[in-house]
Amino acid sequence: MTAWIKAIDPQVLDFWKAVGTVFVAVIAAAIAGLIQYRQWRTAHNAWKTAQNKLKLDLFQQRIEIYDAASIAIGNALEGTLTNEKLHDFWQATHRARWLCGEDVVEYYTTYMYDRVIEHADAVRAAAKEEGKPNLAAAKEALIAWADTEGPDRRRLFAKYIKLSHDVDH
Repeated sequence: MTAWIKAIDPQVLDFWKAVGTVFVAVIAAAIAGLIQYRQWRTAHNAWKTAQNKLKLDLFQQRIEIYDAASIAIGNALEGTLTNEKLHDFWQATHRARWLCGEDVVEYYTTYMYDRVIEHADAVRAAAKEEGKPNLAAAKEALIAWADTEGPDRRRLFAKYIKLSHDVDH
């Protein structure tokens, strides 16, 4: 040992050894705490990302159900509502059971589906008439119904079609 260390009182030297040990323990605990915090923050951000992905997936699937009615109305207006397209609309109405509430399911299955078929049949029948004198009236009736139905459907779907994200700064 060097001479200056021998000159230090052994009690002072023991004190500083103890302080050094405590200091190292405190630094190690602080580093461990910082690492734990960073791991928690990473896990929390992953959880938020998963939540937002779920919201986006639900939003996209619900929009498909909402759009299915618009597509069916458009097909009815064009006179191209085939059984296959009607089946697609029917499937969308029944998918609503898992993605929306019973209010949407009831609206689609008991009101919307039947009205689309009625109007499609009227347009199809008018298109088959010789000279098609009633075709314009049938299409106008369908458009008038769609104009009154649209806001009801938007209002009904409003609570299911929300896409908002919490943003942390």
